[in-house]
Amino acid sequence: MTAQSVTRGLLPGPPTIPTPGRLWPKLPQPVKTATVKQLDQQSDGSFVAHVRYGGDEKSTTVRSVWEQVGDRPYITSISVVDE
Repeated sequence: MTAQSVTRGLLPGPPTIPTPGRLWPKLPQPVKTATVKQLDQQSDGSFVAHVRYGGDEKSTTVRSVWEQVGDRPYITSISVVDE
């Protein structure tokens, strides 16, 4: 699985939100595993997810914030927590 196919499902909705393209170089190549390490609901109703992506030689944790916009959830923030 390539980093692009992993992050394809992470594409944010509103155009003002940063795209995950800047994260691709930081993910293992190829990505072989993805594990949700933590998922917390915040007091404002948003969710913060920490997902660990693993490969043969390295692992990377990505933090994303999900918010309900209209009738669907969108990523409003995404960043690398550790490599």
